[in-house]
Amino acid sequence: MNAKLFTLGFLAAVVWSAAASAGIPEPDVILHGRVFIDGNPVPGSNTDVEIIGRVEVGGVEQEVGRYRMGDNADAGDQYVLRVRLESLADGSTQSDNTALVGQTLRIYIKNGVEAETLTDEFVISDRGLVQALDLGGACIIAGAFPPNCAIDARQPSKPDGSLPGGWDRIELTLEGCSPSSLGPGDFSVSVTGGTAPTIADVIPVDDTLTLVFDRKIPTAAWTRVTLSTTSTCIGSLPGDASGDGTTAPPDILWTIDCLNGVRTCEKWQCDADRSNICGPPDILRVIDLLNGAGVYDPWLNRSLPPCPSAP
Repeated sequence: MNAKLFTLGFLAAVVWSAAASAGIPEPDVILHGRVFIDGNPVPGSNTDVEIIGRVEVGGVEQEVGRYRMGDNADAGDQYVLRVRLESLADGSTQSDNTALVGQTLRIYIKNGVEAETLTDEFVISDRGLVQALDLGGACIIAGAFPPNCAIDARQPSKPDGSLPGGWDRIELTLEGCSPSSLGPGDFSVSVTGGTAPTIADVIPVDDTLTLVFDRKIPTAAWTRVTLSTTSTCIGSLPGDASGDGTTAPPDILWTIDCLNGVRTCEKWQCDADRSNICGPPDILRVIDLLNGAGVYDPWLNRSLPPCPSAP
């Protein structure tokens, strides 16, 4: 009887010890997207290609997810990498083959008998993430807001010089990389006139990255943001409601057409006084800008050079 009690007690202690040292399971992180090797997309039928995710624990990498192309027929030509996740309670240690929030996932591509290639790194910022992430392609700018070659036609300030306004950030849509893997040093900023702003901060959200400048972009110039072989531009030309890169009397008529619904216009075209509403006062403000009322320079017959990133 005593032997049985000892055995049961011993087993209970072992079970309790294992439970105390194990982490708490959390919802998996799922990464998905296209895979590129030597610039060519990998089809789902190429089962020689595997995607492997690893994190570093105690100076040693451990595998936390693996996907072979074609494993999931519903994924088509995309990979779907499921990363096992857990959290740690007091006294617990990280389990084998699991990741923690805050760790950096290193993503490798293995093509047949070839050596694995470190392709990307992804910071696990939260549990249960589902993130689109293309692998192996160049990290490029796929879109932007304000869009490429957009011109801010609004007042640079109020007529008395107060409340200076202008674009001081741009939101980029990226392909081929995780926005969270990029920093200010990955981009270059140039201008066609004035002083180029620098990137003060980057804010990743899903597949977008917002670049926050240290100042507003210069007027009468293009500001160009470049990443790898791709770039996008935003410009500033007060009074250029048409967005054609030149200020002229027809910009007054363009503003009127915007207000009357004859044209579809963005606020940066028709909200000349920066009131956040396109309305009749904006017609007068365009006239003020063109004529140089108050502290304004006369903006009539001014122009920008061709947009440097025009397609």
